[in-house]
Order: sequence, then structure tokens, then C-alpha cells
Amino acid sequence: MKHVRLLMIGPASGPVGGATVLFRQLVDELRVRPDVHVCVIDTARESRSFITSLIRPFVVLFRFAIAAPGTDVVSLHLSSLRMAFFAFFIWPFCILTRRPWLLRIFGDASVKHRQTSAIERVLLDWLLRRCPLLLVETHQAAEYFQPFCRRVEWYPNNRPSKNISPTLSSNPTLRFVFIGHVTPPKGIREIITASQTINLDFCVDVYGPLLDGIDASEFGGRVHYRGGIQPERISAVLASHDVLLLPTCCSAEGYPGVILEAFAAGLPVVATNWQAISEIVTPQNGILVEPRDAHSLASAMTHCILNRQLLTELSAGARQTATQFSSATWTDAYVRLTTGLAQARHQLACPRALAKLHN
Repeated sequence: MKHVRLLMIGPASGPVGGATVLFRQLVDELRVRPDVHVCVIDTARESRSFITSLIRPFVVLFRFAIAAPGTDVVSLHLSSLRMAFFAFFIWPFCILTRRPWLLRIFGDASVKHRQTSAIERVLLDWLLRRCPLLLVETHQAAEYFQPFCRRVEWYPNNRPSKNISPTLSSNPTLRFVFIGHVTPPKGIREIITASQTINLDFCVDVYGPLLDGIDASEFGGRVHYRGGIQPERISAVLASHDVLLLPTCCSAEGYPGVILEAFAAGLPVVATNWQAISEIVTPQNGILVEPRDAHSLASAMTHCILNRQLLTELSAGARQTATQFSSATWTDAYVRLTTGLAQARHQLACPRALAKLHN
């Protein structure tokens, strides 16, 4: 095959979030490759109106019906397992045309699966047993789905490699940073409470939208709210700090993108021992604390403030970890996986074509 023709279905627009960033990133990297031709169908809602929500699935399916005949592999990228029900409409076409398809689920798919209702789970399991390839973000999700999926591959969150020099400065004030949705499940109140108990020289800068009842008036002392942040500024902001804080307990958290961004910038990470985060935050690149525990967080922050040599070592470990999650590496892996699916389809088709010629 000269190139594989991919139909990419996923959140290409809308509010910036982990799934949107990852989907756009993969599409952009595929579009510059000579061995891939990409067609994209955007599943993001253009507005939050009820009418738009009702119409959007039909628009996606209409675009799929037009685009699918000219592709080799259908690739469906999901931030929610409920969106997997799109595949119930896609699956019959793929079966009839012997066209391979795959599902990629962002976040921790195993947690999302357990959170679905019993009826939804029965339908999803029926679908997953028929999916030629399931891509999941965490090792624990890959192990979870292995017993009842035809083929499961670990396909982690990833980020472009960056050539960034070490960030730890000689400034006596240690600079912590939080970047993300400023909500209670992300541990923002634990950061505020922990910071009030530490009588050392440090500061915490918080970036992101205020959500779910968090108000700017809650910040003060050594914790400063810096407002929202555009994705293109994240690398520069991380590079001007020393340690990332992410005491999250968000449901279905996979490999948070901001942790990988921090590793790429050479920042150690203080994060919660929550779901699959321990798969990427290790003693070589960060410190894990207990979820919803301001005391545990304060102890880790104090340890960072008093041990600059440790931070230098963790910074080197962070940059080493970042190489394992380079988007170039994982885009290559994605192309190999989809090309393999397409080639298997053509190999099955060729004997049938020869048989027809002989008959």
C-alpha cells in the first residue's frame, strides 16, 4: 500500500480538554506524513443547546456515510464511553464492506466502564467483543479489557518532544504551579489548605478556569490565582516554575496531559496516588501523596522546599520519562497499527478477487 486512508472521528473542536488536545495533535501529525491520508469528522458539539445536541449525532452519521467508502480504516476516538454507541451505526457498514475499525478511549477506560449502568455495559461489551482493535490509555485499562476484547493495545497519552533546559533555579523561593480546571476534584482546596500550614519560602501559581464553586476570593497568602491559560502558553509557564502540583481525585483520570507536559519541561511532579497516575509518576520523577489529604500534600511540598538536590535528580528523571511519551513515537505506532489493519483487509480481499477471476 502506498498510503493508508484513515477516517478519523473525534473531538476536533469545542472547549479545550485532554481529549480534544490529543485528537488534534494526532490528526496534525498524521497530516504531514506521506504514508497517510486523513479525513476528519468532528464529534464536538458546536453549542450547548438542546436542539444542537439532538441533531449532532445525525450530522456525524451523515458525514460518515459520505466519507467512509473512500477510506481503509475507520478510527473512532472517544472521551466518553456513551459515545461508543456511534459505533453501533458504524459497525454494520464496516462488516458489510469488510472495512476494519478501531476504538480509542481517552482517560481510564476501565473506570468509565465500571461507572456505566448495567444495561449500557451489556451493550458496550457486545460491541467491544466485535471491535478489531481497542486502544486504551493506561496499563490497568489494557489488563481490564483483555479478557473480553479481541485485541487491546496500550496507547498512552503523549506530547511532542521539547528541547527545554533544566528549570530549577537558584531563587530561594521555590515555585510550585498548578495548571488545569480549577475545581474541587482537582485538589485545589487541598493546595490552599496545605500552603497555609507551611512556614517556608515558596509560592504557588494557579492557572485555569474557575469551576464548580471555586472563587478567586479563596486564594491568598502564598497561593496566587493567575487566570486562564492558552494551550500554547503552557510550556513557557511550566518552564518558569520548579514543581507541578496535581493532587487530583477526578473520576476516570488517566495519564493527565499536564503531567507529561511537566516532564517534558523537566519539572518534578507532586500528584496523588490516584487510579493510574502511579504508572507514570514514580520515585524517579516525582512524589505521590494520598488523595484528599492536605497534610500529606503539605509534607511533600515541604520535602521539595528543603531538598533542592532531590529536585535536581527528579528533574532529570522527569525529562527521561518524557522520552517514553513522545508523540512522534506514538504517532508512528498508530500508523503501524492502522496500516496493519488495512493490509490484513487487503490480504483477505485478494484471494476472493482471484477466485472470481478464475470463475
